[in-house]
Amino acid sequence: MVFPRPEVLDETIFAGVLTRPILRAFILDAVEAPAPLFGEANPDVSFAEIDLQGLPSLDVSAEANVIQVGSEVVTMGFPMGEQYLSPYSTETVSQISPFARHGIISSVLPCECKHPHGFSIDVLSEGGASGSPIFLAEEATVIGILHAGVNHAPVTYGVPGWILKQGLDQLRRDWKPIQAKATLNEVVEAEKSTEAKPLEWTRIIRVPPDKQG
Repeated sequence: MVFPRPEVLDETIFAGVLTRPILRAFILDAVEAPAPLFGEANPDVSFAEIDLQGLPSLDVSAEANVIQVGSEVVTMGFPMGEQYLSPYSTETVSQISPFARHGIISSVLPCECKHPHGFSIDVLSEGGASGSPIFLAEEATVIGILHAGVNHAPVTYGVPGWILKQGLDQLRRDWKPIQAKATLNEVVEAEKSTEAKPLEWTRIIRVPPDKQG
């Protein structure tokens, strides 16, 4: 899902979601660790290519000692994966934005070191949230992605950024992106002129002027 920037037309906010197909997936098959790796030899990490180009991106940090116990972090994603949230209605989408959760790094695995093989945060997560970015609260720099949680406990584990960086390096070296893709703005303009489709741009939320803000 891609979230175009909301627009205001005739004092009404129009917000929507674009669902785009995944063209290819790249799976990280090996990690070159700077020290003995106590975690998975092949971390469960993959990268997906969708049919859009020119999307904004986040910086991923692979620096040494960036993952420290007590550092404030935020994770943002969708707690139930593909299942949209509808607290006010069972028939229509009443929330299309992701969840942001705040916490701290509660442990570094196996111990504090330059390049840990994993870390935990004191945030409760649910199935479907895997892959959500975990970033430093003060810098919005991604230091890892959400990997797994402990059932019914505020303990969530993350894959550190240096492993993600290795995957990105492999991706750039071995996998050339498909050319001739549309930009987000081009697709939005095309979608706005078509008939309504579920969970597409034209499935909109209209906020009356007296309810805005």
